Amino acid sequence: MHLQEIVASSTWTETIAEQVADRAALHQTRVMFTCDEVSVHAPVLPYAWDRLHVRQGSKVLVTTEGGAETSQLTALSDVVDYIATL
Repeated sequence: MHLQEIVASSTWTETIAEQVADRAALHQTRVMFTCDEVSVHAPVLPYAWDRLHVRQGSKVLVTTEGGAETSQLTALSDVVDYIATL
């Protein structure tokens, strides 16, 4: 398992959640997002994004697990970098 805490540069919307979930789906490893003690796995993010309450400045913990360690690190880096562009 690998994790990285990021600070949201904007408030997450349904569109952003769908884009992040699509990006995470490119990887074999499981990706999960945690904010305000609520966790959501990437495949359900488009349906449960509003439960995370990600606002500009919120701390979001991105976690990857499952599969090879290199796959987890690649997924974590890719998803975190992608979120930074939104």
